[in-house]
Amino acid sequence: MGFAGVQGAEPLVREKAVRIDKKRLLQQINGCAISLHAIRQEEEGADLNATVNINDCVISYVEELEKHQHELSDIQEKSAKKRAKYHRENPLTEEGQRIYRIRRSEK
Repeated sequence: MGFAGVQGAEPLVREKAVRIDKKRLLQQINGCAISLHAIRQEEEGADLNATVNINDCVISYVEELEKHQHELSDIQEKSAKKRAKYHRENPLTEEGQRIYRIRRSEK
């Protein structure tokens, strides 16, 4: 999308469309961590009435992550791509890919 008569028009992307929604991400992470911890408790036969807090869930996540770390070796690359998406930096690209950047107007 561009404007008639403007050379080199670039697609318009609203800032709202790329804003990070931390609350939604935290809720999703909490849900996943709690589910993972519940599965581990069931596997271990833990007491159903045992008190659980978010630290227990995070510890379960870290311990499971350590078991499968060899499968998750590309975290650095994935993180760089996500940062580029959120911060409008140039992401890692393959040869021949084109990246469009938002031009910031000078005020």
